[in-house]
Amino acid sequence: MKNMTKGVTVQRGMTLIELMIASVLGLVITAAVVQIVITSNRTAILSDNLAQSQETGRFVIGYLSEALRRAGYTNNPDPIPPLRRSVRQRTTTGRMHQQQQQRFRRSHSDQPQLICG
Repeated sequence: MKNMTKGVTVQRGMTLIELMIASVLGLVITAAVVQIVITSNRTAILSDNLAQSQETGRFVIGYLSEALRRAGYTNNPDPIPPLRRSVRQRTTTGRMHQQQQQRFRRSHSDQPQLICG
């Protein structure tokens, strides 16, 4: 019986081309992972900045709204809603308004007026 493996040499390591291909593939994979990490970091920073801007905006709007409300600048000129006012408040307000009108008429007229009342 003849030895069949006589002409075939057994390879004990890797060739230079195989090492170069493996190195290039490793570098490409490493570059892709680094790019993903950098992009993820930038996105996280942008998201944090956006959240901080929104929080600052909400704080400023709330602060200004409260300051304007305390200063009396509201959409409703009557601080007591009309449906919630009591009968006493409505009649008192009506009487005060009538008295103010009478005082105005008296002070701005040349002739005396008879006030019934």
